[in-house]
Amino acid sequence: PTLEPTTVDHREPAGLEAMRGASPKLTLPQTAEELIGAKERSASTPQELAAEYVLYDDPMELAVRDPRFLERYALVVFYFQNGGCSGDWIKDTNWMEGGDHCDGWFGIVCTAKGRVQEIGLSANYVTGKIPLEFGVMDELSTLDLSNNALEGEVPAKALQMSQLYSIQLNNNMLVGDFPFEDVKKEGSILDVLWIQENIGLEGTITDAYCPMNSITLDCENFNPQPIYYEDSYYDNLPVQPDGTPDVRHGRTKFEIECLENTGSFPAEYTCNFDPPEPFTKPAPNGTAAQVPAPTVCGTPAAGG
Repeated sequence: PTLEPTTVDHREPAGLEAMRGASPKLTLPQTAEELIGAKERSASTPQELAAEYVLYDDPMELAVRDPRFLERYALVVFYFQNGGCSGDWIKDTNWMEGGDHCDGWFGIVCTAKGRVQEIGLSANYVTGKIPLEFGVMDELSTLDLSNNALEGEVPAKALQMSQLYSIQLNNNMLVGDFPFEDVKKEGSILDVLWIQENIGLEGTITDAYCPMNSITLDCENFNPQPIYYEDSYYDNLPVQPDGTPDVRHGRTKFEIECLENTGSFPAEYTCNFDPPEPFTKPAPNGTAAQVPAPTVCGTPAAGG
């Protein structure tokens, strides 16, 4: 059998096909030629801007078969779509300066093999919607976009990676049902989930989350809520032979149901009553000048 061709002519259509599989419908064209000049067109989508860069302008020229190819594309989409290129981010050191994204791009940590392992841009005025393209980062372990200005629904595809250990999306403006069932599937090692202080976010947590280390939700929007039994329930629990209280003592109904159904419960299951504190971008140089509203580079497509 012959190896897949590696010519430029093949890289462009193959690369676009891979990108189309990672992105929402209607955000990329049918042919690679249509990407040329995207940065000069006001109606280009963030995905078109990112695809043109990765295919035609990127000094790294990663092969399509290299798993870093789609990871780099996802990061560049993030940069265009979520406030990086428009100057919203407070810090964007080395982003889009041509070098390896594993070599100094602010907030990005990689494995020894160059796979994206951590995205940490907390309190950096990250705006817009969580990119669906994050789903290609199957080595991603930590996603911390807390204390930003993210909005919209949480796309399940962006958080389904089996190696994802910690998700911190607290204190944003996210709405809709959090995709609990899709995010924590069999084989997932997710152990930390902080999604509080998103007053429009809701959902029903499942037994799959029982063995986790830390879960923090808003009190009113999620089920089952972290509420307790009447005092008499705890008073009637047996005491251990060594005199220590029963393991159920002081636990919420959900934790006790977890213990009964799965044999374990979260080490920390916290109910948050505090209202969100919307994160705003500091005015430049400490002045009182008005900060521009969040902007997106490119025009989001109807399917984006």
